[in-house]
Amino acid sequence: MIPTQDGEEHGIEALYATGHWLLAQERAADAACVFRAMALLASKDERAWLALGACHEALAQPHLALQMYGTGHVLAQPSIRCDVARARLLRAGDRADDADA
Repeated sequence: MIPTQDGEEHGIEALYATGHWLLAQERAADAACVFRAMALLASKDERAWLALGACHEALAQPHLALQMYGTGHVLAQPSIRCDVARARLLRAGDRADDADA
């Protein structure tokens, strides 16, 4: 669990659980709203950026997903899972050369 500036770990966990449930219910747009709030409150929590990327992939918005994974790479260091998700998406989009960078 990654503490927020105000020590609101339980609130972050509740947001993550809610967003995850919405995504599992195929409500990716609603889940993205929840994960955006999570990212605002805990920008260093890699899970927020991974989940936002997954939401945008589910909404057939690969360019936005790449941006979320890239943002996670910068803000949530180390962010190996964001890096792996970004590389997977780049390879799937015939951008394997960019995936290796």
